[in-house]
Amino acid sequence: MAIPKNINRDHVILAIQKIDREGIPEKRESTRFNLTYESKYYPPKYVISIANIFANGEEYSPSLFSGGEETNKFLNNLGFIIVENNLNGTDDEKEKTDFKLEVPAIRLLPMSENDPEFTGKSIDEVQEWFINELPYRKYNFKNGMNAASGTLVLFQYKGHVIASAILEEKIMYDEDNEGSYRGAYYFTPTSIAVFTPITTEEMGIIWIQFKGFNQSLQKLDVNQYELLCQLLLRKNIRYLFDKDVDEDSFQKQVETVSINHNDGVVDKPREKKGYFYSSSQKLIRNPVYSKRAITSAKYLCEIDANHKDFISKVTGQNYVEAHHLIPMEYQDDFDKSIDIEANIVSLCVSCHKKLHHAVFEEKEEVLKTLYNNRTDRLRKCGINLREENLLSYYE
Repeated sequence: MAIPKNINRDHVILAIQKIDREGIPEKRESTRFNLTYESKYYPPKYVISIANIFANGEEYSPSLFSGGEETNKFLNNLGFIIVENNLNGTDDEKEKTDFKLEVPAIRLLPMSENDPEFTGKSIDEVQEWFINELPYRKYNFKNGMNAASGTLVLFQYKGHVIASAILEEKIMYDEDNEGSYRGAYYFTPTSIAVFTPITTEEMGIIWIQFKGFNQSLQKLDVNQYELLCQLLLRKNIRYLFDKDVDEDSFQKQVETVSINHNDGVVDKPREKKGYFYSSSQKLIRNPVYSKRAITSAKYLCEIDANHKDFISKVTGQNYVEAHHLIPMEYQDDFDKSIDIEANIVSLCVSCHKKLHHAVFEEKEEVLKTLYNNRTDRLRKCGINLREENLLSYYE
């Protein structure tokens, strides 16, 4: 037997209402999955059994159909979201639904099809733009949203949500530039993701008050974040960057990323960032900050400006690498972010390798010099660092 095909969405909603009134029998409680509806949770298989009363006049016996994939797929096709309890799952299974980041807000950002960047482009083509372009550049706007750093932004295009990213920084131009743009956003490159487009109906399942897509900036209830996460996992969300990028890959990101060279570095506290859909505890470094740091150092080694290896084919400048003086693994020692320009030094390849791999005695004096050069700047950023503590990070 199988689930009766004539059970529809209305029958399921009627079943949910009946369950709200009468409760769930002890033996019909969910063991692994739940149907979520209007911020409440229901055992999927029991919902189907009750829905059959409204479709065919009697409760459907649980022995006639399977739970898990069969039931979940049936309810998904009716537009319902299924979440996993994961109480008894393996560690690997738990990681899949372990959402590390608590976002302060969720905003829906409409993209104009009249923007020269996107005119005539399909959803697939614009998603390629998110993968190939946005990680290395800023996102210009004419009417900016009032959103804090860390906000999860959902990008709307052609009546669908097609991508997401974490807002890193918002800048305003002194005057409108070409295209009449008033400012720009920087998004955390490692948070930029694309997925199977989300429809109006699916948005309405998560946010009951959602009225549809338009060209206004919409605020979405952040309390529904976990439901959104579950939907994105089902939508085959994929990121451009692995969260655990190796050092060579990170330096390549730094070389490639585009920045506004007119934006000077301002040393001020920056809030710590969390994680986004990452099963790793490795903190994410933003290549934009590293690029600003080596640019402000004029692509010179800050240990010895005479250290010059070769000209980069990407930047056309002396090749240098970005190094976090306080290693990112010690972020928990500080209340403010250490992924800041004041903590990033520009080094030639040899000096960078020395700080990572040399015996302590060979790098102690270099570290003391860098400490003396950076301690005031770090203090402006809310980072109070003692010399002995810095040295201990490298022992």
